[in-house]
Amino acid sequence: MEAKAMKMVAGVLSDRKHANDVVELLALLEENITGVVRIVSRGLCSFFARTLSEEKSTKDGHKSQEAQLFLDWSRERYQEFLTKELDFVNFETDVQDIGFMSCVIMIEREMICSPDFPEKVITAFLVSLITCKQLSTLKNRIADIMQLADLRYFILKIMPKCIHESLKIQSNQLVIQNTYLILENISKIMTAEKMQPEGSLRLSLYQGNLKDVIAECSIDFDNEPCPEVQKEVNMKGIRTAFGKSWLEFLRLNLDTRTIKQTLCLMQKHIIPNFAGPCVLTDFFTKCFHQGGSIALLSLHGLFVLMTEYNLEYPNFYKQLYGTIHPRIFDARYQSRFFYLLNIFLSSSHLPSYLIAAFAKKLSRLLLVAPSYAQPLLVNFILTLIERHPSIKVLINRPKSTQSKESLMKGDPYLASQDDPALCKALESSLWELGVLNHHFLPQVTECVKELNKGPQQDILSLLDDTYLDIFDSLTEKDFKEAPMNYKKPKGLFGGFEDVMTDVWSL
Repeated sequence: MEAKAMKMVAGVLSDRKHANDVVELLALLEENITGVVRIVSRGLCSFFARTLSEEKSTKDGHKSQEAQLFLDWSRERYQEFLTKELDFVNFETDVQDIGFMSCVIMIEREMICSPDFPEKVITAFLVSLITCKQLSTLKNRIADIMQLADLRYFILKIMPKCIHESLKIQSNQLVIQNTYLILENISKIMTAEKMQPEGSLRLSLYQGNLKDVIAECSIDFDNEPCPEVQKEVNMKGIRTAFGKSWLEFLRLNLDTRTIKQTLCLMQKHIIPNFAGPCVLTDFFTKCFHQGGSIALLSLHGLFVLMTEYNLEYPNFYKQLYGTIHPRIFDARYQSRFFYLLNIFLSSSHLPSYLIAAFAKKLSRLLLVAPSYAQPLLVNFILTLIERHPSIKVLINRPKSTQSKESLMKGDPYLASQDDPALCKALESSLWELGVLNHHFLPQVTECVKELNKGPQQDILSLLDDTYLDIFDSLTEKDFKEAPMNYKKPKGLFGGFEDVMTDVWSL
């Protein structure tokens, strides 16, 4: 079968009188045999590349009736060829890669040979990718072709339209998954381009750069010389199309996993490539109301917009204040929460009442936190005090205000108040730290005993501590004595408060 296909391909490429064999070659593609598909695809790519070049060269000139009939016939066969190659993209075998590359090669030829944007073929190609059931196997190929700035621009330009068309063909979940994979690759490539010298990565299909991007093409074909085409890539247009594509994607009914992936991508790869990133505010606000790790990640996005893009969002710290809750320690994102909380509260321009509210709420959290998290919380509170000396009043209150009798009358702090401006934290004190003076962990008691000396450890070094870390640190110490009772027993039974004497007699 492969020998027959090779012979027919050679005949078609050598003499036009064998052009009718193209029909039989198209039929051979139906066999789905990898070797045959590779040979036929390679040959037909070269054949149709020639016919497209001829079509361009004779478009404005005089054409005989015979030449026009041949070009019309070849255009019909070309559409059949593209349809079959697009079908291969959805296969799970090796022909998937062949179909993908055949489509890219023909898109390159159409972009070179036509003065107009080949919207029809690129739309069909993108829809086939979005509806592909095994797109992850083409991830590297997609990353390669997205380096071509003009092709990337055209794909982004038609992305909103293709998303809607794809939803008519495949399930919502598959469309979301594949669209995210494509947009993720584009976002990372655009970020990488920003870090390179101006114009160094602006490759273009118009200059015949396909083989520069994809060094090892599984269907390497005898390419015709590329005509000289000079077209500049509109980088501003790419950013505008990029923003529209992401906004269209974010309007879909995204699942929790995809929302988390998107939010993690926002700071580094999405927001910097938006023409106007503040339009993402509504998406971040919607995510915040979902709670959990999604709320935390959305606050991070809002924080970036506030600090880098002058977004006015007065409720930011009020919403952040509401996320501090004991259930933080039951979540997988605990370390990330405190890492981001440290960033959010790092500004020296934050008002004293706000920092005092966070310090007081963290100290209340300290009373119910697991033991492994208490060193982190103590050092976090002391770090806030060190950064903002104006709230030292919370640990330097006169002892009369921190006495048992005074506290019995009621702590001025309003723990149920959601607004940090109204919780009266500055009128209270951090008496919760004093409760830990007799804690069983040396790391905690050492911090609490010398409050005025500031934090004893860096917060970042404590983010991932667990019970296992506490156990390891204690077992590594050498103890001369290991007391089991604070009163030395005189025998096996009859010691101080020995309950055995009540249930057992000799």
